[in-house]
Amino acid sequence: MQGGRITEESYRRLCRVHEDEFKWESLTDAEVERVFRAVEGFELGIRKRNRALICLLVEAGLRASEITALQVSDVQLHSAGVVRVFGGKSEPPREIQISARLFAALRDHIESMPDRTSGQSLFSDISGQPLRSSVTAEILADVGRKAKVLRIRLTPAILRHTFAERYLRRKCGNVIELHDVLGNASLQTTFIYACRWGTTLPPETFRTTERDDYDDVA
Repeated sequence: MQGGRITEESYRRLCRVHEDEFKWESLTDAEVERVFRAVEGFELGIRKRNRALICLLVEAGLRASEITALQVSDVQLHSAGVVRVFGGKSEPPREIQISARLFAALRDHIESMPDRTSGQSLFSDISGQPLRSSVTAEILADVGRKAKVLRIRLTPAILRHTFAERYLRRKCGNVIELHDVLGNASLQTTFIYACRWGTTLPPETFRTTERDDYDDVA
């Protein structure tokens, strides 16, 4: 503990040594589809916003803080769409390629925004104010109830875990590529997803990463 808080280094070590004891829940593919169907049940005024919000969490694995930091200008919708992600732990801001589903959701949401400007928040509440993390949490909890996902509470973290495990499945366990997409500060955090998925990592990987982390701190 330092200043009454657990340090990031000790938390990473705890997760690495006791990763089997952590229940990093994620959604099944069937539950993901139920979540997307549940979004369609919202009234038209917020349906497109919520669909784009859910898509960014499931299809890109963004953090709640990164969602609230996004502006309209951060989304480049060309033939190959890109989202520039700010407000996370990685420097400089990273770029994430957009899936076809996410492309359509973001396009529909942005086109539905009245009098939008490039510096405008990508997600706003009904009063036009930037969407706060607490409001995002309420939206997800509501979507989870409508989708009848009752075993866990739907949160940005749950959807980020879901994205990570689905990504590893598609990419045959490419944990380094996942690390770049998630923007994790440490490879050790990304390794936890790999271990859950079943990827075997050599012990020297952890020793090397841990040494590098301390070098960065120093």
